[in-house]
Amino acid sequence: MKGVPSLVSKYVQDMYRGCKTVIHCKDKTLPVDLLRGVKQGDPLSPLLFNLTIDPIIGILDETTEGIKLGSENVSVLAFADDIVLLAKDKETAEKQNRLLHKHLKELNMKVSAEKCGTFHIQHKLKTWFLKDPQLTLGQQSIPYADPEKAIKYLGTTLNPWRGMCQASIKEIIDAAKSVTRLKLKPHQKINLIRIYLLPRYIHKLVANPPPLGTLDQIDHEIKQIIKQILHLHPSTTDGVIYSDKSHGGLGVQRVANIVKLAKLRNSIRMTRSQDIATKTAFERQEEITKKYAASVGLSWPCEIEEIEATRKKLKRADTSRWKSFASQGQGINEFFGDRVGNAWLYNPELLKPSRYLDALKLRTNTCGTRIALRRTKRDIDVNCRRCGVQVETLGHILGLCTHTKNKRIKRHDEICGLIANNISKEYAIFREPELEIDGDRRKPDMVIKDHEKVYVR
Repeated sequence: MKGVPSLVSKYVQDMYRGCKTVIHCKDKTLPVDLLRGVKQGDPLSPLLFNLTIDPIIGILDETTEGIKLGSENVSVLAFADDIVLLAKDKETAEKQNRLLHKHLKELNMKVSAEKCGTFHIQHKLKTWFLKDPQLTLGQQSIPYADPEKAIKYLGTTLNPWRGMCQASIKEIIDAAKSVTRLKLKPHQKINLIRIYLLPRYIHKLVANPPPLGTLDQIDHEIKQIIKQILHLHPSTTDGVIYSDKSHGGLGVQRVANIVKLAKLRNSIRMTRSQDIATKTAFERQEEITKKYAASVGLSWPCEIEEIEATRKKLKRADTSRWKSFASQGQGINEFFGDRVGNAWLYNPELLKPSRYLDALKLRTNTCGTRIALRRTKRDIDVNCRRCGVQVETLGHILGLCTHTKNKRIKRHDEICGLIANNISKEYAIFREPELEIDGDRRKPDMVIKDHEKVYVR
């Protein structure tokens, strides 16, 4: 092992000597000897693989001529076991394949040729076309990647004719719409979109940044799908979707903001790179980078600290806009940073699915109260449909209406009972005792006696 002390090398060899794994199937086990390769999931495995593959990468880069990026020769691109060989002509490509095949064969390793792809860009007059170079790796033929074939590399899709393929809006939206048809609870569908689906496409969008309008359209479509899943009216404020859970929202992030800021960070790293090829590659994306920076209020070039400050600013913007609404923004300040009041957002299983949907309507003040309905139909009677005495608002229904008085008392007693049952395990508690204070008779919900203090509630 190059550059590694012999003692460390011996330790690693001993770790792999007599190495086994076990396959479990029902009540049976099958031991399997590990005779080649590296251990799956072992943190040491990537390092060992890189140490193995680095020598041939260096040889290919130094002894073969690839393509020119500025003054830099690029003949190989490698990330772990994903390798791209670039050659100026067919003869050089054949030499690269021979060197790679020989090196891997000496290590008892091989490339799966059937999983590879190859193409030859042929210049002719003022145009160019693709043809099959008919390359082989050992005795195996490498399939031709024709102009219509997509090649996957590092999570992105490449095409010999068009280059890096952009993730289409239709592909992303269709994937999100398919979630709506799954037999899952509403909050499970939202988590599926937020945690798994969107990050999958965000990587592609950052690798090949689309126009600003495309990002905005993706956000608009995703937002409407989320509102549909949660049975929220289309006019419901976007703040409930994009605000953090600690601020009373669902914690979904805008795709546009993630992609723009990630692209700006990557661009800064590329401009600071000492690698000429990396800097040259960035020149082709500098124009879209400037547009991204301007769209979030920055001037290119910018610093990482500015991007971080902008990220926080954009994160607060939706919550601030939500709080500014006269109707849907009522009470938002009360839940800002309230871990208890927002507990059902962190753990939706605390509520039944129907109650979870109702809670979101309550949070945005979009329940079907008459005062809310009047915003769309001006001639509606706003008096309470039960008591008919006061205006029908959420505050009236929950705290003042005579029709809901018994339910309020029942809810109050249930909460008091829950508290009393838990406290009585450690303290003396008296439920609704009658007390006389300065000639006035009082009846508190409970009196709790500690060893030194008495608490009246």
